[in-house]
Amino acid sequence: MCRREHGPKHACTLAAGRFQAKFDRCKAEFEAACIGPANKAAGERLARAQRRESARFVRDYNDRIFNGLVIACLADILVFRFLVRVSLMETVGWVAFAFLQVLAPLLSRLLWLDYGFAGDLCMPV
Repeated sequence: MCRREHGPKHACTLAAGRFQAKFDRCKAEFEAACIGPANKAAGERLARAQRRESARFVRDYNDRIFNGLVIACLADILVFRFLVRVSLMETVGWVAFAFLQVLAPLLSRLLWLDYGFAGDLCMPV
């Protein structure tokens, strides 16, 4: 379902494929139903809306993944501090949490700028 014009360097998520499939169905219905002089302008509005929503979708998807990783790190810290008492694993949790809070936003900005990310559904690998 994912567009492959980006080449093998890009991998698409299943959720992004579902998002693109829904948009493709909407676009097909639009093209079948909309005729007349407003077709071109409405098609451009639909394309702009797709770009805007796909950028929002990717941002929300990445935020959900990030929040899940932060919760997993905090759970690791709590479990290995109070239940299992393995200080090495607790330290790993703290290091991962610090990485996610400090370095991950910086690295993600640098990587997305390097790849020229502009709201596409397929993300660089």
